[in-house]
Amino acid sequence: MSFLTVLVVLFSFIIAGLIGILIAFVLMRPARRKLFRKNPPVRISTLVIISLIIFTLIFGVSTHYWATAYYRVVSNRFEDVLPNIQAGSVIIQQGDSWNNNKPAIIKEIWWQQMMVPRNDSRCYAGDQVICNLIKDVGLSGASNWKSYVVYLGLGLAGVLSFMFYSIWILKLNFEVDSKPEEKIRSRPKSKARHI
Repeated sequence: MSFLTVLVVLFSFIIAGLIGILIAFVLMRPARRKLFRKNPPVRISTLVIISLIIFTLIFGVSTHYWATAYYRVVSNRFEDVLPNIQAGSVIIQQGDSWNNNKPAIIKEIWWQQMMVPRNDSRCYAGDQVICNLIKDVGLSGASNWKSYVVYLGLGLAGVLSFMFYSIWILKLNFEVDSKPEEKIRSRPKSKARHI
């Protein structure tokens, strides 16, 4: 792996962790903390549901980002090669098809990245023309185990940072939240003379 790849992956893990912390910070406001303290089932179910949402969001965004980057890499290759190709070549037709079907290609690559890596090539979006176009380009759109583990790790980084920060906020503010609320007394009206 190149240094730049490692740097991008580390930066992605930091961003995923910060997303989890930000969501925990927003969720753990004082009124909600009191609700979570009084009702442990509500606390557990809320944390689990939010964790699933965070995992799905981060996993989906990271795989979509990779699919878009894949599309751009291939598009740049076509832009570099096409001016030097003679008219009537198959590569020109592939380049035109590639540029005209951007949303469908990104969708198919995105689906391929989200699925567990397999040895066979499947067409998930249902458009065989797009799948054949991706195969003809020569780059594999299907995920490999290294990238799939990174996607799972990014999702888990967001979930773990959310869980740890939420629990840390609940423990840190335990004394503040468990004090009984004091009612503010209103001062009696003054009986000053009116002139």
